[in-house]
Amino acid sequence: MVLRGFGWLRLVRLSLLGVGAAFLTPLGACSSNPGCGMTLCSGTPAFAAKPQALTFNALGTAAQQTVTINVPSQQSAAPTESDNCTQGATRIVNVNSPTEPQGGTSTVAVTPVANGSCALTFSGGPGIAGVTVPVTVAAP
Repeated sequence: MVLRGFGWLRLVRLSLLGVGAAFLTPLGACSSNPGCGMTLCSGTPAFAAKPQALTFNALGTAAQQTVTINVPSQQSAAPTESDNCTQGATRIVNVNSPTEPQGGTSTVAVTPVANGSCALTFSGGPGIAGVTVPVTVAAP
């Protein structure tokens, strides 16, 4: 369905399953939603991570994995990493500092050192939503 002549519809807020705000705009303002005739634009810049979760079945540097963080264009520096991966006197994973963004991405190496679960959170400047990556280490 294509709606025409609805310029007043440019900033109508929608809720997307509680994830955040979005805006309906006339066709051509952002990336199109095929078959819809309208476009959906994100209201808040956000980091994104791949993979979205880490699972380790072994310990040490041989089991190390890399997380790639997509950095919004509004962020010029490396994201800040925080975590809850120290439980008591035990550190579950060692995390290298995120690299400076290259081509819109930053990377971080994660090395499992003890069994357990925790979460890594990558954040940035004001108005940019962070991303959390759950981590599970279950080595024999």
